[in-house]
Amino acid sequence: MIRASYRLLTTGSMIANMESTLWHDVAVSAQEITEGLLVSGVLAFIAVRVLRAAAGLRLRVSWLFVFGNTLPIVVAIMLMPWLGVNHWLRAVIVGAVSFLPFAQSLWGLRDQAVVSRILLALDNALPYAFVGMLFGELWAATAGLGFFLVVARALGNRTEALATSLITLGLMLSVSFTLRFVIRRLCRSEIEKLAAVTEMH
Repeated sequence: MIRASYRLLTTGSMIANMESTLWHDVAVSAQEITEGLLVSGVLAFIAVRVLRAAAGLRLRVSWLFVFGNTLPIVVAIMLMPWLGVNHWLRAVIVGAVSFLPFAQSLWGLRDQAVVSRILLALDNALPYAFVGMLFGELWAATAGLGFFLVVARALGNRTEALATSLITLGLMLSVSFTLRFVIRRLCRSEIEKLAAVTEMH
């Protein structure tokens, strides 16, 4: 499986009529995840600001978050006539799937610094975004990691299907590790600044 992963990223797939390497599919999936997280982040910020400003409204609309898991399917069905079967539809699915964890993180960390809140919310929403990407590409796609996974499995190439799963997991862990590294560095610098201010007083 490791050899198949290396081959997919360097020389290409053994499946006919596919891209020479898997990097094109990685780029397509990364674009959908980025756009989807941007959509969910903007909507989550708006939702948190509204809930924070209107305490009386909080109990009335909080029940809507219960439907966060079924929202992607509803959104996809409603928007398909306008979006068509393209990367925007899959980006909307990614955004809908990752909206709830994004909003929950922003709300739970509302007393923290803005940059730390955003990075922690991104890290929390990242696995959901990958699931949304795979779901969207399994459903309606002509490129991407999820699409390649389905094609490899359908053509009986289980080794490349497992290798693609391994690459997808590795990408998610790499992005998550990078986010957490940046968060740790930011928190360390904030703690050092706070300690310096405390010593001055």
